Amino acid sequence: MSTESIDSDALRSWRDVKLDARRHNGYVVLVIPDFTASGLLPPGLHRASWSELCAGLGWNARRQSLLEGLGRAALNLRQAGAVAMWVDGSFATGEEDPNDWDAAWDPMPADLNQVDPILLDSSPDGRLRQKAKYGGELFAQIEGKTGFPFQLFFQQTRDGEAKGIVLLNLRTVAQ
Repeated sequence: MSTESIDSDALRSWRDVKLDARRHNGYVVLVIPDFTASGLLPPGLHRASWSELCAGLGWNARRQSLLEGLGRAALNLRQAGAVAMWVDGSFATGEEDPNDWDAAWDPMPADLNQVDPILLDSSPDGRLRQKAKYGGELFAQIEGKTGFPFQLFFQQTRDGEAKGIVLLNLRTVAQ
């Protein structure tokens, strides 16, 4: 995996982005863009609120079911103080019937004592428990084979093709 193909915006944490009244407009814009011909999000980091993520990726019953589990995991992280989650996997593609979702999160601002212990266990058994309870897998560490943070690792396919992921602002997940 070469670093030239990784979006440099992914290196910035969500908490570094400050929104103010000047950045707001009255237009409704679909934040999550159309998928490419190969069914992937266009390369880059696509910032979204919870409602924008639901609107962009929750178009059928299977996806809505996965969103329910993703939402519970996101809410737990938000309540613990986390602010950012990078969403990937077949869920962040044009696939009609994705198996699950994959996500990474920034544990630095969070109180890990408030995070569901299942979400902190990235062992093979822990990942199975995550899928059973939440419908997906959550990572907070470096990807083992490449040494890249997961939010960067997620931006390439297994074949090295650049692709996009969604950066979910956890502050937008309702309590």
